[in-house]
Amino acid sequence: MLLPALAPAFAILLAPLCGSRARTAFATAFLLAAAFLTGDILLIDHSHTATLDVPNVFFSVETGTPREWIVAHESAPAWAWHVVVIVWFGVHGLTLLLRRRRPPAAPHPVLHGAALFWIYLAVRLALEKTAAWRSLVWAVGSAPALLLMLPFLGWYAGRRHWSFAAFAGALLGLAVLQRLPLIAFGYLATTRHLGTHLDTHLVTEMRGLFGGVQLGDDAVRTWTWTTLVPHATLWVAITLIAGLVLGFFPWRWARRRAGR
Repeated sequence: MLLPALAPAFAILLAPLCGSRARTAFATAFLLAAAFLTGDILLIDHSHTATLDVPNVFFSVETGTPREWIVAHESAPAWAWHVVVIVWFGVHGLTLLLRRRRPPAAPHPVLHGAALFWIYLAVRLALEKTAAWRSLVWAVGSAPALLLMLPFLGWYAGRRHWSFAAFAGALLGLAVLQRLPLIAFGYLATTRHLGTHLDTHLVTEMRGLFGGVQLGDDAVRTWTWTTLVPHATLWVAITLIAGLVLGFFPWRWARRRAGR
């Protein structure tokens, strides 16, 4: 399920570097997939209710190993998550069609990377609220999309003749920009019990960067340790380090090609 879920990200990352034929092919694939799911809803009964126990994983205080928590229970008509995917694919397909004649060019790494991250985060949250398949929910995550985009962002920076220092600074800015909406929505979800994996009010304990933490029933304290602290520190560091590792050679290669 992971590879099909990452296919839209790959197409959106590659399309700006391609010509009109490739963009049209990507757009056609997106629109055909959306049409197939639309036909599936129209021709097959999806009136029954689907349910999903939304998972999130934190390290156990006692053992230090990953522990799965069920942080929300969602239910929705079985057709609802199909609509989420139809809109997701349809918007991508129409956007590529409208932009198919633009000259190939490397987009801004920070803006393109942040937008793609936010899209995957929004789709993941929507799939959880519409009780999609658990395997699909796990696959459509911002973390796999982040790892996929980092080599492309290195290539974009190289094509734009950015220095290595500029590329590293862009990665740091990207990491912060990606996490801010996640942290903000996590606060609302946790304090107002909105559901999705960012609603962590049911988590009572975890082992974090600074040792074991007992969270109790204080929603703000829970959000601070489960969302704010890791996403403002650990995930920023992961994005920066992984971006330098995965993006260095694409950046260097693209910069040399652009120079020639």
